[in-house]
Amino acid sequence: MKEMLTTFGAGITIENANSLSEILFNSKKIASPFLLLRYPGHTITLASCDSSSQSTFSFAPFHNGDTLFLSDFKMIDLENLDTHKLFKDGKSKESETLKSVETVDKQSFIGNVILAKTEIEKGKFKKVVLSKTKKINQSVNPIHSFIRLEEKYQTALVYCFYHPKCGMWIGASPEKLLEKDKESKFHIHSLAGTKAISEDWTKKEIVEQKIVTDYITNKLINIGAKNLEVDGPMDYEFGEIKHIKSSIHFQIDHEFQKIIAAIHPTPAVCGMPLLSSQKFILDHEGYDRSYYTGHIGLRNIDDIHDTYFVNLRCMQVNKDNTYIYTGAGIVSDSDPEREWEEVEAKAKTLIDCITIYG
Repeated sequence: MKEMLTTFGAGITIENANSLSEILFNSKKIASPFLLLRYPGHTITLASCDSSSQSTFSFAPFHNGDTLFLSDFKMIDLENLDTHKLFKDGKSKESETLKSVETVDKQSFIGNVILAKTEIEKGKFKKVVLSKTKKINQSVNPIHSFIRLEEKYQTALVYCFYHPKCGMWIGASPEKLLEKDKESKFHIHSLAGTKAISEDWTKKEIVEQKIVTDYITNKLINIGAKNLEVDGPMDYEFGEIKHIKSSIHFQIDHEFQKIIAAIHPTPAVCGMPLLSSQKFILDHEGYDRSYYTGHIGLRNIDDIHDTYFVNLRCMQVNKDNTYIYTGAGIVSDSDPEREWEEVEAKAKTLIDCITIYG
């Protein structure tokens, strides 16, 4: 169902962008949808009502739930926004004061990894992505956290999105699900495998990433993709960790939704084969992923290509607590202890950027 952005952001211009401070620090009290984002290579932008604009924004869940839409808005460039003033006015504290509580303990997560490896050995699936949450029992400042994320992760899509039906979400996603450029060519990132930047890749990560690339390319061929090319695999650095990435390029006559329906969820966030790995996730993770590993869509935004990102490295900010979502791909060569270390390392990329209200 489509929903208007109503009046939030109306009248905001680059000239008065710095006056946003008071509004943004009360963002948890707003009743209408709110969108703040930084597309890779661009400046921070804010959604503002504009009935003449053709821009749309979609926020889709992993499995069940409503896909949320915004329409009739334009993105206002906040290039002159004084982020230092925002920090000064916000009275926030650094992440060293955070108190985190695991909602899935280490042994439970490792137990699921061992069980998944057993199912892989039985031939139930080749790969499954297991995730968990980490709970921050303090009031997180969403705008400060967004700014810290966008400053640190320049190659990611960084967003802060509020909707009455999903609450406040913040994320910094490195994974492009689908992009259409101005020449009508499509592009996809096949992203998998995680290591510290100084570590060498092992067979486990190489196999994990190849599963994702092969799955996506086969799905594209099945729906008629033409001139398909794959660049990579190559290293993709994200803060203190790195992934293996391949870039897939192709041409096709289909609309976005048909392509996305064919490839998402990919083995990078679910598993292979899809249905059996998805069933394992739903049966054993023990919580609802909600919008984590869903997708974020940006359509017809000024000077930005039509693009969808996978909703990774994200957190849901509530009034008194915040949930951080992270996952790891499990294959036959997975080491349970290392998989735990991987989800903890991914959570740290967000925790290091969180600030709380002081």
